[in-house]
Amino acid sequence: TSNIVGKFDLTIGEGSNLISLPLIPASTDINAVIGNQLKSGTVLTADKISYTYYDSNSATYVTKQAFLNNSGLWQSSDLTSIEPDRGYSVTRQAGAGATFVTVVGSLFLSNTRNINLTQGSNMIGTVYPVSVPLNNANLAVVLTPGTVLNADKVNYYDNQSQSMQSAYLGSDGLFHSANLTTLEPGKGYYVNNQVLVNTPNPDVWSYTKP
Repeated sequence: TSNIVGKFDLTIGEGSNLISLPLIPASTDINAVIGNQLKSGTVLTADKISYTYYDSNSATYVTKQAFLNNSGLWQSSDLTSIEPDRGYSVTRQAGAGATFVTVVGSLFLSNTRNINLTQGSNMIGTVYPVSVPLNNANLAVVLTPGTVLNADKVNYYDNQSQSMQSAYLGSDGLFHSANLTTLEPGKGYYVNNQVLVNTPNPDVWSYTKP
């Protein structure tokens, strides 16, 4: 089957933005995916992209970060790629104004996508070019249900309202939230996974779209 190529505009506001790729790029190199579409400068004045993950070896969270240098290239010792299925935080400098970042790639046309979830907080992305209701994403089967206080959660930071949106997995096996009911293309999310099914192996989330 032939690939269907598309493009998508990621909305970037001043401050923190959670983004992901709603398509499969031809190259995951950060300079190919994002390029010089954001504000360049020094490590102090430029826009930045970061990815945080839990490192089981050191039992700590590790953040990889890149900034757009004055040559219009992303500079980093550890963050050199932007990959599907991962969420990333884009920090837009104050005063730079809101903008769009256009990403290009092949549409993912299958209905299932396997994503590894480690213990703790996972920055994940949604590769589908359409909205997927949380309760139809097959995520509940790998998370721990409970109350709003102790259940696993999905979180999203909304740049416009500058607030964290959250959904928790209830004991009825459904996600409950006042403001987070779908996984949206172009957005990144934090999935909190308190307990692994088969420690130390990550849980495999067979992410489905209806």
